[in-house]
Amino acid sequence: MELCNTVVISGVVKKIYPIHYSPFGVCVHRFVLEHKSELMDNNVRRQVNLSLFCLILDVKESQIRQTTEGSLVKLKGYLSQNMKAQIVMHVALVENLKKE
Repeated sequence: MELCNTVVISGVVKKIYPIHYSPFGVCVHRFVLEHKSELMDNNVRRQVNLSLFCLILDVKESQIRQTTEGSLVKLKGYLSQNMKAQIVMHVALVENLKKE
């Protein structure tokens, strides 16, 4: 059985950290996504509010432009843990969403 780890989530970019480079010279773009939604769980309406630390490795300029503070975005990627055992989303795809 192959295990899967794919996440698709949308939200607002709340905080952007300065671009930095890994010890191997890889450009790293880090930001915090704020997600708010409502869903049904066992016939009970649930509010979901979370902040998710995200990063893009070997970031492209277009991805940086799409993830400015206040941007509404849809992200696709996978989850891992950092050295502090915090959940981190590694972003592979960024899609800008228009606010209605």
